[in-house]
Amino acid sequence: MLKSNYDEIRRVRHEMSAQCGHDIRKLVDMINDMTKDQAKRIISPGSAAETCYQPNLPTLDLPSNPQSTTTD
Repeated sequence: MLKSNYDEIRRVRHEMSAQCGHDIRKLVDMINDMTKDQAKRIISPGSAAETCYQPNLPTLDLPSNPQSTTTD
């Protein structure tokens, strides 16, 4: 069975998190270090990224005055 790009991204992210003991600070440091080393390989999502299906996001109906709150 073929995995989607999203599945592969999730797998890699989980693997990276496990390498850091699921410590968010260590994970961010690791990603920042990798970004410096791999900057020439990072693509802009607006130009060279592959296109993929994205479902339509739900729309929210917001009240006309977002500052107002209702209390019971």
